[in-house]
Amino acid sequence: MADIVILGSGGFGLSIAVMCYNAGHSVTVWSKFQDEIDTIKRTGELKAKLSGVKIPKGITLTTDMSCVKNKNLVVIGIPAAFVRSVCEGRWQPAYKRIQCSLCRDWRTIGVNFGCFRRFYICRNGNK
Repeated sequence: MADIVILGSGGFGLSIAVMCYNAGHSVTVWSKFQDEIDTIKRTGELKAKLSGVKIPKGITLTTDMSCVKNKNLVVIGIPAAFVRSVCEGRWQPAYKRIQCSLCRDWRTIGVNFGCFRRFYICRNGNK
């Protein structure tokens, strides 16, 4: 199965993480916020954003951006307004290629990765 990292530990990111984990994939969730990671580790859920949904202990939780290295799939599950500040210049050299982005519309934030355009187009069914 795939080795997946999800950037974002909010309701969207955790939902995708649980779904991927339940499908048998190896999943890592990255967050900018150590307190969110600590809360999930301590309580097994993030009540503020995804109340009642238990996060499996097999999902790795981290604030270390190097977690994107050598992953099969990187899912960007953070608000579009923050993609540039989180991604650009921080982990671009750490990946071989990005397989997928679930950002709604990255064009509005001006992220300058050549590969993002390709995957955005493919995601929308245009080649």
